Amino acid sequence: MTPLLQGGAVPHLHSNLASIMRERLVIRKVVFGNTVVSIFNAECSDLETELKLPDRICWRIGSFQNKMVFICGWEEGRDNPWSSRVDLMDPSTG
Repeated sequence: MTPLLQGGAVPHLHSNLASIMRERLVIRKVVFGNTVVSIFNAECSDLETELKLPDRICWRIGSFQNKMVFICGWEEGRDNPWSSRVDLMDPSTG
């Protein structure tokens, strides 16, 4: 039987998951009615990707497994929590 690490992780799986699942710093700002998303590397030392989402204001950005989740209003240039779309992005492929 394989010994468990603190938190119940199996040792050989723990090292594989650590390399796949890393937290990232994401900064969202609105510039002239566009959402600009800056994604930093796992160490938060360097800007990795910057996305400009034209004519959409994303009011929620989160993560699910290894994907970034963007929840945006449908109306151009407006936050609209009643009419939304959800987009997924893999930060490793852009």
